[in-house]
Amino acid sequence: SVVLLDADKGDVTALTYTWDKGTTKTVVSGPADARSAVVDVEREVPKKAPPKKKDDHGKEEAPAAVVDEPPAERETATLPGGKNVITAIEALEPLKTKRTLGVVDDARLEAMGLKTPLRTLTVTTKKKTLVLELGDQSYGAQGRYARVKGDNVVHLVERECSIQRRHQ
Repeated sequence: SVVLLDADKGDVTALTYTWDKGTTKTVVSGPADARSAVVDVEREVPKKAPPKKKDDHGKEEAPAAVVDEPPAERETATLPGGKNVITAIEALEPLKTKRTLGVVDDARLEAMGLKTPLRTLTVTTKKKTLVLELGDQSYGAQGRYARVKGDNVVHLVERECSIQRRHQ
């Protein structure tokens, strides 16, 4: 394994996770043994379709014409980050790879979801900032493909350190 971010417990001060439908920003404060987090989520959610109309006998009326799906709406929320958020952050202190795959060709990058990544994870510590481009899950969901932004080396990271599944 390779250490992508050399951080001690309590070093991470902020995370920003972006994906094609939104952004989650987490700010961490307090001493390592009593940290708290505030999470801001801004994401796209499908617009709710209007309720179906019923005729005079209580049966649903057939739609007069095919209606396109309503456009998505944006949702924002601020909430306290509980123990699960702090545990996910601690999984990044330090951030180690499960395995390093080296430099891969464009066809493999495409298959891994890293040719034009839709997700990034920015980890800010007291000393530095690391931006990871996140790809797809590996075969068998053993991890997620990732690379440090600006670097051609592909890594496999633990699923737990790619916290997006908590926010999508």
